[in-house]
Formats: sequence, C-alpha cells, structure tokens
Amino acid sequence: LLHGLFWIAAYFSSWSLGGLLLMLLVNADSQTAITLLKTIEVWAIANGISSIMVFAPSGLALREVSLTILLQPFNGVAGAVIVAVILRLTFSVSDLLWGATGWFLTRRMGGGDDRSTVNVTQKTDSVS
Repeated sequence: LLHGLFWIAAYFSSWSLGGLLLMLLVNADSQTAITLLKTIEVWAIANGISSIMVFAPSGLALREVSLTILLQPFNGVAGAVIVAVILRLTFSVSDLLWGATGWFLTRRMGGGDDRSTVNVTQKTDSVS
C-alpha cells in the first residue's frame, strides 16, 4: 500500500510541476487565463498519451500534438504549437544538462575511468 501511495505522490508532484510550468507559459501568451488545475489535467493527459505510445522515444511529437489539441481553446492553434515547442526544447536542454552533469560527476569520481580497471596480461614461456 505504501509503495503504491509513493508512486501516486511522485506522479502527482511531477504532473503538478509540469502543470505549473505549462500554466506560466500559457498565461504569458494567452488572452484567456487558464487555471493551475486545468494545466495539471492537460499535462497529465498529454504525458499519459505519450507514455502509452511506446514506439515514440520520450513521447516525441505525441506530447506536442496532444498539448496542441488540448491547449487550442486557450491559445489558438499557433499559440498552442509555440507552447508545445518551447516545452520540448526546455525538456531537451534539461535532459542534456542533467546528462552532462551525470557524465562529469561520474568521470570526476573515478567511475568509468580506464585506470580503475586492472589489465593483467599473462606471458607464456615457450619451451622448445
């Protein structure tokens, strides 16, 4: 039970943070204000759709299409596309930065370093 509650809380916090970011972007460009609850709903639906479609890596294009369709009533087609593209770029840059940080820390701490492995070669004497 606790394990399940943990995952529900983790997903809810992820959807809430994504919804908050989405709300800030949509309200910056929209004449119609959108509520935090609505953006959490939109973000959860778009991520759910992109997660179900396992053939697209990281929900590529599926999340953007879903966001565009769901945000049209608030931003129009052009505004919704812009928000979806900005979010894709934001998360792509974030992935690159976190990946580079992990790579740097791993190298700095000695993980993956060629010097950390012992290379033993065995010589054989040939007797003739």
